[in-house]
Amino acid sequence: MSAAARPPKPLAPETRELLLKLIRQADAPQTAKQCSAGLTGPFKATDKRLAPVLDELVADGSLRSFAPLRGKVSRYWDRSLSDYARKVMLDVLAERGPLKPADLKKKVLGFARGISDADYQQELRRLIAERGVFEHPPASRRSKQSTYHSAPPIPAPYLQSIADELRRMVTLLLESGVSRDDLEQAGLELLRQAGLSAETGRASSRNQRPVSTVDLIELIRFIEPGADRGTLVTLPELRRAAGISRHDFDESVLELARLGRVTLHRHDFPSNLAPAERDALVTDGHGNFYIGICLRLTDSPIS
Repeated sequence: MSAAARPPKPLAPETRELLLKLIRQADAPQTAKQCSAGLTGPFKATDKRLAPVLDELVADGSLRSFAPLRGKVSRYWDRSLSDYARKVMLDVLAERGPLKPADLKKKVLGFARGISDADYQQELRRLIAERGVFEHPPASRRSKQSTYHSAPPIPAPYLQSIADELRRMVTLLLESGVSRDDLEQAGLELLRQAGLSAETGRASSRNQRPVSTVDLIELIRFIEPGADRGTLVTLPELRRAAGISRHDFDESVLELARLGRVTLHRHDFPSNLAPAERDALVTDGHGNFYIGICLRLTDSPIS
C-alpha cells in the first residue's frame, strides 16, 4: 500500500481530550479549522484530520453538530441549539439593540440555523422572565411595535410628552402664587397614585443609579432610527432625553468619543450663541463646543 493511501494515524487520547476541552470552553460552536488553530505543539493536528474525529464525538454524544455558518463547513459544540440561540440573542441585543421582534429573530436564526419557532419563542420568554431581555413598549403614538433589548427602557423618552405639559403647568401655578413646597407635595402624591413610592424612589435614584447606567448609545439609536447609518443627533436633544446632570452628561459624551464609539461635531461659532444655547452644547474645557453626535463610522473619533 502506498504512503498516500495509508489511513491517518489515530489521534492520541491526550489530543482528543484537549480537543474536547477546547470546544467545551468555547463560547460558540467551532469549526474543525478553529479547533486546529487551538491545538499547538505536540497536540497539533490539521482540520482534515480533526473532522472525522469530531464526527465520532458527535456520534457518541460527546458533542453536537451545528449547521454551517458560511459555506459547507459544520460546527461543533457541547451545548444544544437552544443554548446557542439564547447566547446569540443576548449578544445581538447587547451589541445592536433595541431590535424589533422580526429583526431579532432574523439575526438569531442567521447563527442558530435550524432552531424551531417553538424553541426560539421558549428561549425568548425564558430570558424575559430572567430579566436578561427586556421588552420596550412603544414610546409614542406613531410607533405601534415593541422592541427588545438587553437593558430596561430609559424612562425619559416615555415621559417627555407629559414632562412638557407639566413644566407649563408648574410655571403657571408658580406665577399664580402657589408655593414650591405645595407643588412638590402634589408631585409626590401623583407619583404615589401612579404606583411609585416617591420617597423611596428619590433615595434609590440618588444612591443606586450611577450615570453609567444611562446608555447614551442606546438613546442615540432610540432618538434617531438612522443612527447606525451615521445620522447625526444634536447634543441638546440627547441631553434632554438623558436626564442626567450637565457635568455627567458632558463627561459621558467625551468618554464615548475618546473610546472611538462616537463622532462629535464642533460648533464653528459658539461665541455667537446665546448663553442658554451654548450651555446646551458639550464642551471639553479647551475652548471646543460640540453640537452634534453620531455613531462612529470613520477612523477619527472627533471631527
